[in-house]
Amino acid sequence: MLPFLGLEVAGALALVALHHRWSGRAREVVSLTRQHLLVQRRDGTGRWERAVLDPYWARVEWSERQGLALVQRGRRVPIGRFLSEEEQQELAAALRRVLAEYRTPVFDNPQLRKARPYKPE
Repeated sequence: MLPFLGLEVAGALALVALHHRWSGRAREVVSLTRQHLLVQRRDGTGRWERAVLDPYWARVEWSERQGLALVQRGRRVPIGRFLSEEEQQELAAALRRVLAEYRTPVFDNPQLRKARPYKPE
């Protein structure tokens, strides 16, 4: 009976080691450029997923039931699945702030700058 118990424990430890190895290779990157909001995800087996959204129309949604997601025109892209609830809420707040800054451009018009008084030399 002890040899079978040893085999079961060894098998369980091997499965834990494989899971740890695969989860260590998983990645998720959310990047914002002038044209796109890009979500790239790699799972533990090395398979890549990619979603491209328009940052002007993308919304950040967080719910306790479904977690964190970027939503655009009915398309829902879940992000931060591996994060805790607090971390997801912090990420949601940061993404909302960044997207709000993106949607509010700053126009630099030299004619509207504060005029400096003219000093002849």
